[in-house]
Amino acid sequence: MVLHEHDGRSFWSLPGGGVEPGETYEQAARRETLEECGLAVKIVRLLFERDYMAGREYTFLAEIIGDEIPYPGIDPELPLGAQWIQEVRWHLLENMKDDIQVSLLLQTIKYYD
Repeated sequence: MVLHEHDGRSFWSLPGGGVEPGETYEQAARRETLEECGLAVKIVRLLFERDYMAGREYTFLAEIIGDEIPYPGIDPELPLGAQWIQEVRWHLLENMKDDIQVSLLLQTIKYYD
């Protein structure tokens, strides 16, 4: 997960972001994971989609390609001195269930078990 800090808030979230023109949702998920975590991933499948205040969100199951170690990346839309990404860390999903994305992810995984 990615630790973001901005506007006096600090929160963990799954890697993600917007879709660029001409990009598929899967391509955006791969690009955002590489930008934010330094990890190349292969998209396995769509887990869920939902509407939220800024539009529609798609969450994918992804598999890491290779043996890279995650590291805090950058948001290319922000100046280098004003980056929101502070840390990248693996978390047990059960410990992060208060995050809406993680809670939906846990529900989806239980559905597939």
